[in-house]
Amino acid sequence: MALKKRILVAQLKEKSRALLQDLLVSSYNVVLASSGEETLQLAREEKPDLILLDMFLPRENGLQICKFLRKSTSTKNIPIIILSDPMGTSDRVAALESGADDLISKPFDPDELIARINCKIGRFSSLLSVTPVTEIERGNLRMNLLTRQIRIGQDHVYLTGIEFDIVRSLLEAKSFVRSRKQLIDDVWNEVGVPARILDSHILAIRRKLTKFDRSIETVYGNGYVIRDP
Repeated sequence: MALKKRILVAQLKEKSRALLQDLLVSSYNVVLASSGEETLQLAREEKPDLILLDMFLPRENGLQICKFLRKSTSTKNIPIIILSDPMGTSDRVAALESGADDLISKPFDPDELIARINCKIGRFSSLLSVTPVTEIERGNLRMNLLTRQIRIGQDHVYLTGIEFDIVRSLLEAKSFVRSRKQLIDDVWNEVGVPARILDSHILAIRRKLTKFDRSIETVYGNGYVIRDP
């Protein structure tokens, strides 16, 4: 029998932790945290397959915790779903830019939550099992699909999970244009992600890849493409 996947439930309210534990415990091993500090510690120690992160935790909020997790070598690849009250577009953009893989508003539908959890865990697990040491190389940039690391020359470049997947999609397209819709479908795999969120991520990627000897160009009215010199 396959081992249950482990989920770290980081929620401020005891009632929320109990509700999520009851919902998930039959299918997953559930680890509980009630603060940002505890979340970071358990993420390093337990190495969960996914983190359900509350937007509002003591001391540091969910976005700050998400950034800390993405900066740490031991936790940067763990899928993160942020649970929050309904948010406006700017808040959603900020959450995704912090490194979150998905956002779910409260109150949520239990079946939808479990479906999204399985999607994120399944995608990450398949990457690890199917591509042992596969790399994509373009110019002076090398992307390792197993470790989800990018190197330009001898320098390692940190990208969030979303940013990594956007660059991967553009690299896999070679010199062909990826439309905004194609990129959103490929990276988020969900309906209703605004194009402005993608554009915001592209701006952040360009700032981080300044030493890349290829350019990420905007094809107005269509999408993006990586051009050779």
